[in-house]
Amino acid sequence: MGEPRAVILRIVKRNAVSPSGRDGGRGGAKGGAVSLDPRLREPQALAALRTAFRRDGAIAISGALTAASLRALHAATSRGFTRTFVPDRYSYGAMPLHADMGGIVSFVESITGSSSKMSGLGAIPAGSVARFGHGDYTLLHDNLPVAPAHRIVAFVVIDDWDASSGGDIVWTRDGETLLRLSIMKNILYVIREEKGSRAFVKYVNHRAGRTSFRLILLS
Repeated sequence: MGEPRAVILRIVKRNAVSPSGRDGGRGGAKGGAVSLDPRLREPQALAALRTAFRRDGAIAISGALTAASLRALHAATSRGFTRTFVPDRYSYGAMPLHADMGGIVSFVESITGSSSKMSGLGAIPAGSVARFGHGDYTLLHDNLPVAPAHRIVAFVVIDDWDASSGGDIVWTRDGETLLRLSIMKNILYVIREEKGSRAFVKYVNHRAGRTSFRLILLS
């Protein structure tokens, strides 16, 4: 079957979408829906995102959420995590996702053309919040399901992060790396997993200190 196709990320910076957009400061995780930067819904931006996703199978949208929504998600996920730990499989903090992400989900569906329920990220279930700090990871193992064709994974990163601390998200198949994602604040990743691939989060090393990052997985 030859070498697996390399998946290339296309990053659409919010300032490049439309100079006329404004962050109205509304929308949040409590008392309202989480809101996207409105410029991303403009026809030209949507067309560019759909084209990039069809071509590459993976897109990264920086500055995806409004400032108000990002602040609200920070507040709503600042506490309440439960340690999820199975030796040699995974270790991270987990909590249910209570925020109204319906608008973000419909936006992702408009890009991918799929209304199927979104999938989790390796060992992390869809519709949840995962927090990774020093010593956390997820690993590939025999019980981790492989991706069928056309499975969609989408998640938002809401924290700043030093790449030297680890925590990259990696997809592999048959021992080869297909895709590696870096952790960056306020970025929406939309991934069409390649058939037979599996994903994991690399070990977060001592350089993280007391810092951590959170992933908001859509469902």
